[in-house]
Amino acid sequence: MDGQQAGNLAGNESRPSTPPSSGANAEPQKPPLWPTVLGVIAIVFGCLGALMGAITGALPFFPRIVSWMTPKGQADPMAVMAKWRWWSVSIGAMGVAVAALLLVCGIGLRKRRRWGPRATLKWAAIKIVSVVVVSVVASLIQQDQLAAMQQRTDIPSQAFVVMRALNGFGLFFALAWGWALPVFFLIWFTRGGVKQEVARWA
Repeated sequence: MDGQQAGNLAGNESRPSTPPSSGANAEPQKPPLWPTVLGVIAIVFGCLGALMGAITGALPFFPRIVSWMTPKGQADPMAVMAKWRWWSVSIGAMGVAVAALLLVCGIGLRKRRRWGPRATLKWAAIKIVSVVVVSVVASLIQQDQLAAMQQRTDIPSQAFVVMRALNGFGLFFALAWGWALPVFFLIWFTRGGVKQEVARWA
């Protein structure tokens, strides 16, 4: 072996070996699943919300159903419902509109459209306000029913204390439950990684 061949071998041994390029063999990165999951959740809750809003707005016009749903011992439910009828209709219409917006947002998220998260953030802000309005009106209706029930002499006063406590707890629960999904969306879509993913959408 001459000196030139020996030098070439020494140079090859001292040169670090480079790993084969894996660009052609690398598996394509799978898209995240959260747009599909959140889109389906938004679509389901949008459909349910629209149904509940329609029922809320229509109940005052069906006195038999209202009487059947009212527990025994309470005052005439239709007397209270007549007073709050148009409030119930307005709340029902608002519920249908907000739920329809959530349904549209769910479709945008499911199809990975860039407008989907923006519309969802707007829905979250509207939903937070609407939950306050609905919860307050529902609490006022309950208080009105309790005031009508207090005219009865066959109900002990301790029962009204319990009912007022339940009314307060119901208001708190309605706010917490109604705010859960919009607050989650507000937090989720303001994350840096989520914004980067949305920027790649159509």
